[in-house]
Formats: sequence, structure tokens, C-alpha cells
Amino acid sequence: MLLNNIKTTNTQIMKTGIIFLFGLTIAGLLGPCSVSAQTISDFLGEWNTEAPNAPSEYINGVLKISEDMIIVKFSGDYNEYASTLIKCTSDTLVFEITGLGALCTLRIEDKTKMTGKAVWPEGESPFTMTKAEKTE
Repeated sequence: MLLNNIKTTNTQIMKTGIIFLFGLTIAGLLGPCSVSAQTISDFLGEWNTEAPNAPSEYINGVLKISEDMIIVKFSGDYNEYASTLIKCTSDTLVFEITGLGALCTLRIEDKTKMTGKAVWPEGESPFTMTKAEKTE
């Protein structure tokens, strides 16, 4: 009887240890993901844009990101264009400039700079966004 109790106790300890190690492994895998995850709120505000190979009126502009909207205004165009957020992950921001049919795919370098490309029906260009400095 004592032998059965010892076997049961050892089995319970092993099960508890395995469950603990499994939980620790999952926490170790998911922990870095949650720390590095980006949301659109990390990028709220105004961004200066540059697409050197775009048509001249779209080379430079300002992109405004709010919680529910992305608006783009180019220096050579009088219109403001609404944009649709497609994806925001730890390293990528993808949005479409709706009125122009341009798809912008950017790699997030840090909270002040993103680089990538803008593709529109007639072509594509390298595309860079830098966080505009706040003027007070």
C-alpha cells in the first residue's frame, strides 16, 4: 500500500512538473510577441511622406493617422485622400490610398520611420514615412 502511494505521488509530481514546463514554454513563446506587437495607436499623428518615383504631385505629402482613419494630403494636389488600413503588425503597416488605388506596404523600422513601396496602377515607387515633429 505504501508503494502504491509513493508511485501515485511520483506520478502526480511528474504531471504537475510537465504542466508547469508546458505553461512556461508557452509563456516564453508568447511573451516576446506581446511585447513587440504594434497597433495603429502606436503611430497616431502626422507623418511626412516621400515617394521619389511617383508622379510629381505625389512625391511629397503628409499622412495623418487617427484611431479610425488615415488621411493623405500630397503637396502637389489639392485633394485629401482617405485610406483604408489593411494590416498593422509588429513589423508591417499596409494601407490603400482609396482615391488613387495606391497600395502602400511599409516595414516599420521604429516609431519614427517606415520604409517600403507604394504601388499604383501606373507604376510603383520607394515610399518612406517619417514622423513629423510636433510644433508647439
